[in-house]
Amino acid sequence: MTAWDKLLQGRIVAQDGHFLGNLIPDEFDPNSLFNEFGVYRSETDDRSLFNEFGPYGDDFSDLSACNAWADKPPKIYDTEGNFIAHLSANRDIPNRIDPARFRQWITRFDIANR
Repeated sequence: MTAWDKLLQGRIVAQDGHFLGNLIPDEFDPNSLFNEFGVYRSETDDRSLFNEFGPYGDDFSDLSACNAWADKPPKIYDTEGNFIAHLSANRDIPNRIDPARFRQWITRFDIANR
């Protein structure tokens, strides 16, 4: 299994322990961030990184991927539970993936695989 395969089967977890979605590229999986109608891709559910008013997607929460000053952003893990990167807008966080680019990647992946 390649590193890419491990990422695409991985998951995102907030630092308070809340599960924030799988990276399984399945538009029908209710736990997948690739399911645009699922809880974890929702713009209104508090469990979603895509909710700009929720604790994991707003500009103010210390647990948010989108807060440029958050020091407890969500983490991405591979299929074996190994840490891959933080999902964070905070440029001082090492090993980070920018959440805006992450959203673009998911959206482009959706479009390319339809």
